[in-house]
Amino acid sequence: MQQLRLHTFTSAAFPIGAYTFSHGIEAAICESLIHDRISCFNWIKSLLTQGSFWNDAVLLCQAWALVEPSGQVNEDALLEVNELALALCAGAERYRETVQMGAAFVRAASVWPDSQHPVFSTLPTIALPIAIGTLGALNKLPIQLMLPISLQASTSNLVWIVTRLLPMGQTDSLRVISELEPVLIDVADKAMHASLDELGSCTLLSDIASIEHESLVSRVCVT
Repeated sequence: MQQLRLHTFTSAAFPIGAYTFSHGIEAAICESLIHDRISCFNWIKSLLTQGSFWNDAVLLCQAWALVEPSGQVNEDALLEVNELALALCAGAERYRETVQMGAAFVRAASVWPDSQHPVFSTLPTIALPIAIGTLGALNKLPIQLMLPISLQASTSNLVWIVTRLLPMGQTDSLRVISELEPVLIDVADKAMHASLDELGSCTLLSDIASIEHESLVSRVCVT
């Protein structure tokens, strides 16, 4: 049952941003910062190891840990972690991306009784990693499985956006996803043992790209 639910939570049936939120990827392509398979891999790897996806992984784990096996949630601590997640957004577009997907994720998961918790009424603006971590714990999904699969869903979305916007075929796209697997496992393992003191990002080009995308004249992705 847990594996089935985890598969659904990270599938295209859920609003996880496929072809909608580019995370700055579209602007990076316009600037030729991403132009082929290797540059795509390096860009996403940087997000995982020292960028926004690293922060999301740590925050997801922190949110997951604030839910007791009984389903009781440390609401005050969760509110603080959520505020931190929102404060870490590099710009207006990243903020919209995380809160829109966070809210959509909570709504989608609400069809499962385990996901119906009053804490979400006190979090009208919830960051996506906080939503995933909290809902994962409420649904008894092991963090060891949920975190790497969640990261893979996020990174795969970006790969397919690149595939859509560049002449990068399915084989090269799948090669990127394959090459990212050991990176995902390593990042997930580190994030599960990390504290909030280890949050931080130094992917400035990605942050700038997401800001530039806000005013990009011709866009395929919404944000």
